[in-house]
Amino acid sequence: MVLLDVGLPGLSGFDVLQRLREDHPRVPVVMLTGLNDEAKARRTLQMGAVDYIRKPFDLGHLNRVVLAAIGKTFGPPKSPG
Repeated sequence: MVLLDVGLPGLSGFDVLQRLREDHPRVPVVMLTGLNDEAKARRTLQMGAVDYIRKPFDLGHLNRVVLAAIGKTFGPPKSPG
């Protein structure tokens, strides 16, 4: 599970996302950004991100998105015991 900001110092989150998709296609990636840019949101989803969340975000929402992405990728958690 990767939480990836669109804007990184000296690097594009889009470039990192592309590399992650090439090298680790099963790892779910949620993009984060402080920008309100629908075109960039669509682009990240087309590139394989599982979601796009604008900052500031609600931690409960982030938690639900992360759990859903992990569950979709790796299946439901196994019961202890």
